[in-house]
Amino acid sequence: MNTPSANIKNWLITSIRNGKFPPGTPLPTRHQLMAQFNVARATADRAINDLINESWAYSRKGSGTFASIPEEAEPRLYFVDASLPFAQRVASGLNGKIPYEMLSISEVNAQLPRISRPGSRVVWYLPHQYSYYFISILANASVPQMLINRHIKRCSYVMTDTINCINNAVKSIHTQHPDLNWGLLLPPFNTDYYYWYEREIAIYQALANLNIVPSVSIRSEGITPHSYWQASARMLDRINKPQIIFCPEIHLATQLYSLAYERDIKLGDQLFMLLTDYEENLQPSHGLYMLENDWDAMADVTAKWALTQEPKLEQHYINSQLHSGEPLLV
Repeated sequence: MNTPSANIKNWLITSIRNGKFPPGTPLPTRHQLMAQFNVARATADRAINDLINESWAYSRKGSGTFASIPEEAEPRLYFVDASLPFAQRVASGLNGKIPYEMLSISEVNAQLPRISRPGSRVVWYLPHQYSYYFISILANASVPQMLINRHIKRCSYVMTDTINCINNAVKSIHTQHPDLNWGLLLPPFNTDYYYWYEREIAIYQALANLNIVPSVSIRSEGITPHSYWQASARMLDRINKPQIIFCPEIHLATQLYSLAYERDIKLGDQLFMLLTDYEENLQPSHGLYMLENDWDAMADVTAKWALTQEPKLEQHYINSQLHSGEPLLV
């Protein structure tokens, strides 16, 4: 025997099939369903949510729920704030099977009605705090989404395995230079950049695994260039023996690099650096270690996910490369 919510769902599907509610037209509101079937709001909500999850309907925030037919849904991929090389790599993996569009975050709100349609897939490239408002709306509308190098549990994502990569990098460097002291040059606490703190946690774990306690830890008071310069100067003032400094924020790291150059402190002698980002303007050299994300691998995973008929929840971790003159897989 069907539940009340199943009866409502089946009635709606039949009504969509026979043309009472053609694709793109509004479906009855939850209050109308409550009155028609004499059910509680939770029952009507469950029927509508099941309809959306099975692609018989899609939701537009503030406008209601609209009918659709799953087999008639046309797939389309949307990139949000993606770098051109990344989008091109994904597109090459699609082999022309799915049309795609590139949007900026400022365009998403106006495009929500289109993005919410069945068949849509959305790729968020390095989404920031403002993006998660729209990610939540689309998740509630059951739109498949892939987050690139960021993660939340309810969405698919592909990202660097931060903890594993930093741990392996620290072990590799410690094997080569077991006598180096470790120091931490850290950005300020800022909720917009939570991944800084994932990296910070990872370095503490990696050092603890080797029974290493950082000899110095300095945190910048702000994210302005002047704040970064002050923190870098304080760090360099504390160096009195060969030191390797871990920095999880690339702009802070480049400030340290530049200031060390001004002070004629040579990398690979008194100063070594481990950075969690690859900066092309900093040539890999003895004493400078940089972790580089494998964007091509992330793009290939994204293309494969987008090509599936009904993209499912997928969560992948990718290794990075440790560069110091010569690349070394970690």
